[in-house]
Amino acid sequence: VREFGAVHLVCGANYRFGAGGAGTPERLAELTARLGIGLDVIEDVTDAGAPVSSTRIRAALASGDIPLVNRLLGHPHEMSGHVCHGRRVGHKIGVPTVNILPGERLLPPFGVYVTRAFFTHGDYAAVTNIGLRPTFSDGGGVTIEPHLLGFDRDVYGEAVRLEFYAFLRAERVFASPGELGAQIRRDIAATEAYFAPRA
Repeated sequence: VREFGAVHLVCGANYRFGAGGAGTPERLAELTARLGIGLDVIEDVTDAGAPVSSTRIRAALASGDIPLVNRLLGHPHEMSGHVCHGRRVGHKIGVPTVNILPGERLLPPFGVYVTRAFFTHGDYAAVTNIGLRPTFSDGGGVTIEPHLLGFDRDVYGEAVRLEFYAFLRAERVFASPGELGAQIRRDIAATEAYFAPRA
């Protein structure tokens, strides 16, 4: 209250605070009443009979179950960053990508995903690869590379937000860049089908 001017607090029913987690929502209610500020204690939200929690969401993300992640979150899983220069491998095989630095973010398993990329000027369906690009073995570390459908412009340095919708396939080594390009075109077709208007 002194440091931030708080007038109302919100916590979960299992919230703990203070030394050794001794503080409870009941104790917090006593303190907020004494200080004359409001308090809402939110009961557990459940899904399929189990509480929705950050631990459960992280586990679903680690397993690549994007539909479950999105259901538990109540919105698509997303990540944001700025478009940076890559190795232009996608351009060489006819499927250019924008590149986003992975940073310290929590990532789903390496593989290819149905996503949508949002820029200030609009949004685009995208096929996004997360991984090490094993076909090229360039030792460049983990990359996040969306190929944007129906897109052809320079967006280097621009902010982009990716929403994840479905897992398409695991990352794997292809015999040649041409074989990889053919698979990416199949991934594009699957992404177009995912976003096609439902009859």
